Amino acid sequence: MKLCLAVVVVLDDVSRLSSSAFALSSDESSKLSPGDHYAPVAGVQLHYYVAGHGPLVLVTSPGWGIGSLYLQNGLAPLEEHFMLLFLDTRGSGKSTRPADSTQMGTAVMADDLESP
Repeated sequence: MKLCLAVVVVLDDVSRLSSSAFALSSDESSKLSPGDHYAPVAGVQLHYYVAGHGPLVLVTSPGWGIGSLYLQNGLAPLEEHFMLLFLDTRGSGKSTRPADSTQMGTAVMADDLESP
């Protein structure tokens, strides 16, 4: 039996990301445009990939090194109905790992989602 873990959050209003690293600002190009992006958060570079259109769905990698590519492939049919933001958590996929290993916990990764 294979185990597939992901955190999926459906946001009915993109403005709920207004204080996060993934928020839109008037002086930058859209951080939610389709394709690969990086967000500097708490000393790491978080990689995320955006695809589709519609209500925003945030999908995170599980946080043990595997990135979100398998989720991008598996959830591709949802792109017809939703804008999907696939996040590689710190130290996973294309995101960088902090120098301090104590900054790799679940609570820190959850805080990354709300970092300014």
